[in-house]
Amino acid sequence: AEVNVLTLDAWVQMGRPPLQPSSNVLFMANRTKATPIGVLKDASITIQGAKFTGDFE
Repeated sequence: AEVNVLTLDAWVQMGRPPLQPSSNVLFMANRTKATPIGVLKDASITIQGAKFTGDFE
């Protein structure tokens, strides 16, 4: 399985797109736990006039 992690700061800069609720817990390499606030299904961002989209389903 593959997991892409987006920081809360980056999510805020993207304009806070809607998140799907999540009950997942991520176990990091240093044995700490991280609980995501939600899952981003589709993302669209514009950087210097170029539009990038991501489909995470």
